[in-house]
Amino acid sequence: LQANEPTAAVFTQQGKTHQVPQTDTPAKAPFVSGKLISGEGVSSEADPKAKNQPQQQEQDKYALVMLMPPQAGDKTYLSTPRELILVIDTSGSMSGDAIIQAKSALKHALAGLKAQDSFNILQFNSGVSKWSEKAMPATAANIGAAQSYINALQANGGTEIALALDAALEQQSLLSHSSHHSVKEQTLRQVLFITDGAVANESMLFTQIEEQLADSRLFTIGIGSAPNAHFMQRAAELGRGTYTYIGKLDEVNHKMVKLLEKIEKPQVTDVELKFSDGSIPDYWPVRIPDLYAHEPILVAVRIPSFVDDDLLIQGFLAGQFWQHRLPLDSKGGAKGLDLVWARKQIAALELSKQGANKARIEKQITAIAMNFHIMSAYTSLVAVDITPVKPQGEVALGAQVKQHLPHGWHSNLQGGTQTLPQTGTNSYVLLIFGSMLILLAGLYRLSFYRSENASM
Repeated sequence: LQANEPTAAVFTQQGKTHQVPQTDTPAKAPFVSGKLISGEGVSSEADPKAKNQPQQQEQDKYALVMLMPPQAGDKTYLSTPRELILVIDTSGSMSGDAIIQAKSALKHALAGLKAQDSFNILQFNSGVSKWSEKAMPATAANIGAAQSYINALQANGGTEIALALDAALEQQSLLSHSSHHSVKEQTLRQVLFITDGAVANESMLFTQIEEQLADSRLFTIGIGSAPNAHFMQRAAELGRGTYTYIGKLDEVNHKMVKLLEKIEKPQVTDVELKFSDGSIPDYWPVRIPDLYAHEPILVAVRIPSFVDDDLLIQGFLAGQFWQHRLPLDSKGGAKGLDLVWARKQIAALELSKQGANKARIEKQITAIAMNFHIMSAYTSLVAVDITPVKPQGEVALGAQVKQHLPHGWHSNLQGGTQTLPQTGTNSYVLLIFGSMLILLAGLYRLSFYRSENASM
């Protein structure tokens, strides 16, 4: 294996971590296709197709595929030319610190361009305007002109994200390629979309991204105190990119540098996973992101029991077709991989939840969580103490149990009476002193009346 090639590994698990307990009691056995299933399997009269269902469920494998970038130094990384499209939201909701943060993020992105790269800048509010009609080479003169364009940007108007996506995802110079091509001729097109996501037509925008994305990669950057995180994260997932949130001006430098260091070094693009016979396994995430330097890719896979083929992971390495075979371990000694697969599936379902499919998605998430014994937004784990209260064979005896009373209270079990607690204050002294004052006041008043009667 060459030093500048990525490495891949696979870990497998046989069956689920939490198996459903079975019972030999016919009354508690489930029914499949109208036939009774006993604790050992299906009765002889059952349908042959239904007969294999419980066994197949128990024998399914779960795998975790890990694709790692080259472990050599940065100088040996194979660099892929990029076309970087920078999109900035200049609507009225971006006024103040948000537009300052966004402009600073654009300048950081320009600083990471290489001589082999090209770029363009789009701003949108009620409409869309471009710095250039096409992507320009990343020369010093072009970068300087782009920085002057960024400095003049101001926040005003509405938020027409649909128009901005339509302009940013234009495939002008990109040629579609077939999966059997051994060389990928086009550059990697990356779209950095900087906005606060203040939109209401999310469903329509998600559909637009799926239809127009083609070979582009969409990276969303949330700006401001409260961006639309659901829209930004879902859009990045559909765009095979990532979502970055920048909440404060002093976070721009750190988070943008981290993001740009990642996307500046694409290693393997258009990553795909399949069996050696060409069939596609059940894996998550469905849209596998590109492999970048210093950041591995993890893919959770469920493999049916009747499949005995090796896994193939493939993509394009610096424009050249790359493929690696992953033999599946027949023993499957790893643990918890089914839980990883289930959680990734639930996360994908959560992001796809919209108003129209909300009820169906909630039912699907609940069913997965119950099946794999994991927590979700609609399920939780409850601890049940099954310790027997009375061991079998012990004789139960009747007895009076002392009550657990607050401190200072006294209980008489025989009479069933309770006495109030003795307080720690000097209330009795105060009561006596008050009574004496009242008595003296009465005597004084009585003597006053007697003196008046004697004078008369």
